[in-house]
Amino acid sequence: MTSSIKILIVDDDAPTRLAIRKALNGVTIEIQEASSGFDALSLALAHDYAVILLDVRMPDMDGREVCARLRSTPRTAKTPVVLLTAALVAAEDALSGYAEGATDYLIKPISGQLLRTKIQVLLRLHIQQESLRKAIEAADRAKAEAERASLARSKFLMAVSHDLRQPVQSLVLAQAMLRRRKDNPDFVAKALDIMDSALTGLNGLLSGVIDLSQFDAGVVTPHMGSVDVTQLLARLSREYSIAAADKGLRLALFRGPARQVRADPVLLERMIRNLIENSLRYTKRGGVLLAVRRRSERLTIEVIDSGVGIPEQQQELIFEEFYRLGGPAGERAQGLGLGLSVVARLARLIGAEIKVTSRVGRGSRFSILLPFDERTRRVPYPQTAEQRCILLIEDNAALRAGLVTMVEGWGYGVLAADTGESAFDLFTEARADIDAIVTDYNLGSGQTGPVVAHRIREHAGRAIPTLIMTGDTNPARIADAQANGFEMLHKPIGAEELRRKLASLVNGESASRADLAM
Repeated sequence: MTSSIKILIVDDDAPTRLAIRKALNGVTIEIQEASSGFDALSLALAHDYAVILLDVRMPDMDGREVCARLRSTPRTAKTPVVLLTAALVAAEDALSGYAEGATDYLIKPISGQLLRTKIQVLLRLHIQQESLRKAIEAADRAKAEAERASLARSKFLMAVSHDLRQPVQSLVLAQAMLRRRKDNPDFVAKALDIMDSALTGLNGLLSGVIDLSQFDAGVVTPHMGSVDVTQLLARLSREYSIAAADKGLRLALFRGPARQVRADPVLLERMIRNLIENSLRYTKRGGVLLAVRRRSERLTIEVIDSGVGIPEQQQELIFEEFYRLGGPAGERAQGLGLGLSVVARLARLIGAEIKVTSRVGRGSRFSILLPFDERTRRVPYPQTAEQRCILLIEDNAALRAGLVTMVEGWGYGVLAADTGESAFDLFTEARADIDAIVTDYNLGSGQTGPVVAHRIREHAGRAIPTLIMTGDTNPARIADAQANGFEMLHKPIGAEELRRKLASLVNGESASRADLAM
C-alpha cells in the first residue's frame, strides 16, 4: 500500500467523520471527506478511491441513492462501497443497500478494530485488482505491438519483394546489353549507367534492412556529447550542394551564431542527412534550406524544402516504417520508406523532438528540437574586418536566393529571412553581429520593410544602417524612408549599384544620418 491510495468518508455528522479518521490512524492511506451525497459524487468523479465509506441516512440524498449513482457511472462502477448504518435499522439498510450495489456495511457506533480490519482487506483486494488491471493492459499493449510487428514484417516482405525486382531487372538487362554490344562504346556507357543506378538502389535497400535490424536488436547506443550545430550544418551544406546542383536545385544555409547542443554527434548527423536526402528526393524546383534557430530553451534545426509537400492526414504516417508517399507512375523513389522512421527512432534515442509542417505543392519544414548544452560557452558569429553580416529580408523566394548568392559572393555573411517575424528571430540570435539591414518594402501580409527595420533597431538600441529596396517611386515613400534615416534604392537595381550602397552602409558613411533619425 502507498500513500497514493485514497478512501472517501461520506457522512453529514462531523464527529463521526473524525472518529472514523482516528480509527484509521496508522493505515497508510490518504483520507478525504464529504458531508453530503452531492459532494461525494463530485469527488468520486474527480478522484479514484480504493474504498468509499458511505452513511445511509443523510438529509439531501441518502446513501442508497448515492450508491446507485456510483454504480451507474463507469468510473465508480466497481469501487467498493461500505454503508454505515445505525444498529436499529441495520438489516433493512443492508438489504436495500445491497440491492443498490453496496459491497458491505458497518453498524454504528463503529468498532475501530473491525473498521481497520475491513478496510485493510478491501485495500488488499484493491491492490490485487490494480495489479491485475495493469497486467491486462500490458498484455494488451504487447499483443498490439506483436500485431504491429507482424504487420510491419508483412509490409517489409512486400516492399522488399517489390523493390528488389526493379534494380535486379535493370542489372539483368544491362548485362545482356554488354554481352551483345560490348564492342559499342555508347552501349557500354549506357549499360554501365544502368548498372550504377541499380546498384545504388540495391545499396539503399540493404542499408534500410541493416538499420532496421540494428534498431530491433537494440545495438544502437547513443554517446552523448557537445555538438556544434552551426559547424555541422555548414559542412553538410557544402557536401550536399553538389547533389542539389546536379538536380538543378539550390541548397542554402542560414548562418548564425555558433550553437552547441547535447546529443550524439554521429546519430544527430545521421538524422540531418536523412532529412536532407528526403527533401532533395521530393523537390523538383527551388531548393532546400538548412537553418538553426533558438526557440525558448531549445535549439531548432530545420530542413526546409520547396518540394511536393505532404497531405495533412499523412504527416504522422511518414515516420512509420515502410511508409512512402505515393506519386505519379515512374516517380516513386527507390527505398523501403525507412529514412524518416530512422529519424524518428534516432530522435527518441538522443532525447530530441521531431516536428513537421507542410503544404501540398508548397513544400515541407522538418524540425529537430534539442536542448542547449549549457556547459559550453556561446561563441559569437565569426566575423572579420572583411566579412560583415547583412540581414536580408525578401519575401520572393527566387529573388531572395539570387540576392543571397550575389551578396555572399561579395564576401558578406548573410542572414536571410522571408518575413518580418523570421527576420526578428534571426536578429535576436545574432544582434551584435548585424552590420546592416537590406529589406524589400512590401513583405506581404501587410508587413513593410521600414516597420520591421524600425522594430529591430529599437530592440538593438542602435541605428543599424538600413537599405530599403522598392519599386514604388511615391514621394511619400521616399520622404518616410529619409525621415527614418533609411537608404533607398529603386528596382530594378543593378548589381554594382547595390554593391556600392552596401559598402557605404557597412563602412558607416550613412551612420551620421541614421543617428540623427534615432
